Amino acid sequence: MTRRRISRRKRIHEAKRHIQIVEGRIYRHFDMIDHIDRITTRIASDGTGSIYMPSVGIFEHITPLSPPQGIVFNDNSFLVFKEIFRYDYPSEEAAEPKIIQLEYSFHFQMPRRQFFFRYDFHPGVGDEFTHPLHHLHAGGWLRETESLPSVPRFPASDMTLGEVLELIQVNFFFRYDFHPEVGDRLTHPLHHLHAGGWLNETDSLPSVPRFPVSHMTLGEVLELIQVNFFLN
Repeated sequence: MTRRRISRRKRIHEAKRHIQIVEGRIYRHFDMIDHIDRITTRIASDGTGSIYMPSVGIFEHITPLSPPQGIVFNDNSFLVFKEIFRYDYPSEEAAEPKIIQLEYSFHFQMPRRQFFFRYDFHPGVGDEFTHPLHHLHAGGWLRETESLPSVPRFPASDMTLGEVLELIQVNFFFRYDFHPEVGDRLTHPLHHLHAGGWLNETDSLPSVPRFPVSHMTLGEVLELIQVNFFLN
């Protein structure tokens, strides 16, 4: 099969269009947003695009002490993210090009609850056993800490900004569930993860948030526990 060549001009055009789509997805959820910082975008000469909310420097230095920034919600929680993308053929067999995510990270933080989650996709970092290609960080932190925990890493499905914003909207801690008869895709993903902590005075575990994740077996859960909690 002979595929058409993608021109530099076409790659740049599609990159600009994708940036507009991303900005539109943010404003679609404006009813729960207090304010939005300026987004940083760049398109390289080869058509590879990057989006940082709000900037590279701020995104790469988020800590438990970071003030709300990026997309700040009505309860003072916030979302910062990065996305590196390119308009290309997703595989050798693909007949049509599309926007491909080369790397992403969507980081949501709730300072008042000392809770955060982050969906990551950064190929080339770590190995498949300790660093699943698409993975989720979720949990809390101690008051005296100055950095966010890097483990555990839960294997997850690939995510988009739109899906993360929907997750934030419909939700708000380690339990894998699969029960097809309960809920709907948006509020109750078929395979989902409960992760986080609880307050000292509570008598029950929280049922939300529910993070969409990959299908899991008992063996995979035991390996996840070993790798994330018992290996140095």
